[in-house]
Amino acid sequence: MMLKHSNILITRTGDTSSSLTVNFAVSGSGTLDTDYTQTGADEFDANGGKVSIAEGETTATVTITAIGTSEVELEEIFELTLEESSEYIIAESEMSSEKEDTTSSTDDKEVNGYRR
Repeated sequence: MMLKHSNILITRTGDTSSSLTVNFAVSGSGTLDTDYTQTGADEFDANGGKVSIAEGETTATVTITAIGTSEVELEEIFELTLEESSEYIIAESEMSSEKEDTTSSTDDKEVNGYRR
């Protein structure tokens, strides 16, 4: 059984004198705690969550780790989409031209945003 993971790096620019909470939605064919686990988010469930970037910090990381089985399965997809907020503006991801990140590999991902 091989565990695969993706680190989703959420980056902020601008004023870092206070903490910033970033909201996100999750979707895809994988099931939380059956097909994958997560670390790094303050709140996380099958529909979405929140991650905080601490005062004075510019990044936070959400790590998604696949749970391997000995069964042959189809590829399971995990998508994380930043949600709009009056507290920040979402910039385009360095990985794509959308506000969404899809992962099914061990690659690290970066999602960018900055405080209003």
